[in-house]
Formats: sequence, C-alpha cells, structure tokens
Amino acid sequence: IGVTEKRNDTLTIDAALKDQHRISFILKHLYRIRRAIEKGANVKGYFYWTLFDDFEWSEGFNPRHGLYYTDYKNNPTRIPKDSAKWFHAFIKGQGQASHYYIT
Repeated sequence: IGVTEKRNDTLTIDAALKDQHRISFILKHLYRIRRAIEKGANVKGYFYWTLFDDFEWSEGFNPRHGLYYTDYKNNPTRIPKDSAKWFHAFIKGQGQASHYYIT
C-alpha cells in the first residue's frame, strides 16, 4: 500500500503559515498507518499532498494545502509553513518534532 494525496486546506496567509492543525492532521494519519502496519498491512510509503500550494482545476489557486505557501503575486515565492519545518525535523528525528513519536 502507498498512501497518497492526504491534504488539508487553509485559505489565509496567516493561517497557512501558522498551521498547527496540519501537523496534527499528518500525525493522525501516521498513527493510523502505523496501526495498520502492526496489524499486517504492507505499507510501502506515505506521501503528503502536496509539497507546495498549487492549482486545482475546480478551485483554482484558493486551496492552501501545501507544506510551503506559494505567493503567486511575487515571482512565485515559496515560504515554508510551520508544518514544513516540523515535517523536516520529524523525518530527521530532530528538535521538538522528535517528541511526536508515533505510538
């Protein structure tokens, strides 16, 4: 099994950059995946959708579900959200993120 396209939308830049809810969203999915593995599921990967805010055919540029905020009016600049910083530290097992061990 490969878990793909797990996402969580945020619309404003302030909410997008301070996205503790996204960290919680990811942790809940990782916890459930770990439980599935413990019960015998053959999970080979986890892919968060998406790394950067992007264009959705039905919603345009409004959904802000990336780990990086895309400023479409400014070249488009990418700004790491709190979730991007957390996810990076979590994967490396570093810093504050390490206390989020999935049990």
